[in-house]
Amino acid sequence: MKFLLTYILLILVLSSEPILTNIFIEDESRKDTRFSLSKVNENLNLNGYYYGTSMENNSQIGWLLKLDFINRKGVLYNPTKVLKLFDVKIDKNKKVTFQSEDDAGVIIKYQGEFSRSSLKGRFITYREINGVSELMFQHKVLLELVNTQLNNICTESVYCGRFSNVKYNPDSGDLNGSELCILPTMSGSYKAVFTDHAEGELLTNVDNLIINKSSISFTIKRKDGIVAYRGYLTKKGLTFNVFRSWSKNQKEVLTLSTIVSLDKLLNISKS
Repeated sequence: MKFLLTYILLILVLSSEPILTNIFIEDESRKDTRFSLSKVNENLNLNGYYYGTSMENNSQIGWLLKLDFINRKGVLYNPTKVLKLFDVKIDKNKKVTFQSEDDAGVIIKYQGEFSRSSLKGRFITYREINGVSELMFQHKVLLELVNTQLNNICTESVYCGRFSNVKYNPDSGDLNGSELCILPTMSGSYKAVFTDHAEGELLTNVDNLIINKSSISFTIKRKDGIVAYRGYLTKKGLTFNVFRSWSKNQKEVLTLSTIVSLDKLLNISKS
């Protein structure tokens, strides 16, 4: 009888402990362990793809990244190089921080707060010169958690990944061409960023994005006006008719034939 009462008491004690779901919350006040399990009593699912926008020189920049809080790493999409992210963590007050790898002396740090399936904060870009950090840019960004899948995100849609015709010019050392990176969301819609290397514009957010089974359209705001893209899906990729509001009699054709799926492009396991 005594053994039975002890067993029941043990079960009650164990069942009173909150359950750690799928995220680690860092608690710096704990000396004996890196993470505090007692602070986690709600189902926080922070892992996945985030998308947001910020303003720079009257242009809207798009931010696309994938975060894995459990393994504390991630990746940030950049047209010239996908950047690895390290020390991806959230503390007991839901403050979120992480930073990019060193890319030729340039490091991007993020400081923000998690609230309502979004991260509200800022990206701060530094340049290290002779051991001294020089502030380059600051961007306030609201990052929405638009898809909680970390893998196999492209299985449901052919419009998923980077469509590009970018080529390296060995004479100038520059990249020439354009690329469009498309991310499907959990709601069935899409987010996208566009890069025109010829215009020197990187990570431009697209507006009025409409995608159906065989066609795609969107617009981009430029200082000269609006550029409209009307395209369709072929075996060779995406082909667009391009219309510029300041040159109504001129129509261009743009084909983005090189396709890399988002799962391969933003492969977090390699970071």
